[in-house]
Formats: sequence, structure tokens, C-alpha cells
Amino acid sequence: VFTTAAYDDHKNIVLLAFEIIEKIVREYFPYITETETTTFTDCVNCLIAFTNSRFNKDISLNAIGFLRFCAAKLAEGDLGSSMRNKETASKPASLSPRAGKDGKIDSPQFTDKDDHLYFWFPLLA
Repeated sequence: VFTTAAYDDHKNIVLLAFEIIEKIVREYFPYITETETTTFTDCVNCLIAFTNSRFNKDISLNAIGFLRFCAAKLAEGDLGSSMRNKETASKPASLSPRAGKDGKIDSPQFTDKDDHLYFWFPLLA
């Protein structure tokens, strides 16, 4: 709906839709990434639609800023943290220290380290 609103012919609709997207991304970003990959992809596509705003350059620049925000969160690995916490709680062995070949205990190794890589594809595309 917001992606369609970004291309609307009425300036007020575009401005209002972007204000709502701005609030969603700022306040609810972790929820976007903890559900499905398609939700994050839709968010990125929506922001891309707003980068092409013909009414207001500030909307375009802010949309680019939010895409950058998404990239920063991806780089930090700070995505869907509550979902990962639920998964890791059910898999305690994946967080426990492991003994190396020499008998020393290595630092904890997280098996979900690369799980967020698929979020990069829509952003980079």
C-alpha cells in the first residue's frame, strides 16, 4: 500500500505515506526483520519507491537515509534479535563453549551467525 502511495499523483498522499513509513522504520524496525524475509524486502522496495519522489527532495533523501539505516543495522547484525533469542533459547548447545582439539575451551560460537545474510540481497539489489 505504501509503495503504491509513493507513486501517487497527489502530493499530500505521498507526504502522509512517507510520514507513516518513517515512523514504522524508526520505531518498529526489529519487527520488520523478525517475521519473514519478504517483509523486509517489501520495506526496502517501499523506501526505494520513495527515493524517486517527484514532489519533495527531502523525502527522497530521507528514504535514502533509511536505506542506509537498514544497511547499518544489517552490518551490526542487530536484526530480528528477539526471534534469534527465542531460537537460541531452544538450542542451548549452540551457545555453549566448545572444547578445541587441544582440550582448551574456545569462546562461544553462534550457529546463527550467517542467518541474516539473506536480508542483504534486497538492499543490495
